[in-house]
Amino acid sequence: MTDDVFGGTVEHRLRRTAGRVRAAARDAQVRDWLAERPDRVGFARLAQAEYEIGQAADRFGAGLPPDWIRTTAGMLAGLAVSLTILLTARDAGSLPTLLAAIGVGPIVAQVVASVIGWRRAATTPAIDDPYFHGDLTRRLEACAAAARIDRSEKHRAAAGDIGRALVWLPAARRDD
Repeated sequence: MTDDVFGGTVEHRLRRTAGRVRAAARDAQVRDWLAERPDRVGFARLAQAEYEIGQAADRFGAGLPPDWIRTTAGMLAGLAVSLTILLTARDAGSLPTLLAAIGVGPIVAQVVASVIGWRRAATTPAIDDPYFHGDLTRRLEACAAAARIDRSEKHRAAAGDIGRALVWLPAARRDD
């Protein structure tokens, strides 16, 4: 990933890192289900690490949900299609026009959200990436150092959450 370890606020860095861990946990779980890389507990440990990272980010502020762009883009696309159908129809009050607006809008919303999700999934790290764990550790240690020197006691407490996440990451690593 090309983003800077020290770029942005601690909360945003933690949220980006939590997203990377969430994607890696999903990758590990799918590989386990497909038996490409059987590992019954690795993805659960990654999910626990992601939870701890999320807890630390929440101490800095309540951020937006992880998929807010995907959800918002889908809703806006569905709304735009429904309004376009209603506004361009000759008889907007007729049953076929209303059914088309009601039926097509949510389908377009789901398609847009799915395409964005697939696009993001194509750029997520694989659990077998040799640099993945080292990069995560470096990012989390940088965030923990920033949290420890913060003036706010609540923000300093995030360092403990990050420490617990750093304990879960090596436990999730599996070297064959």
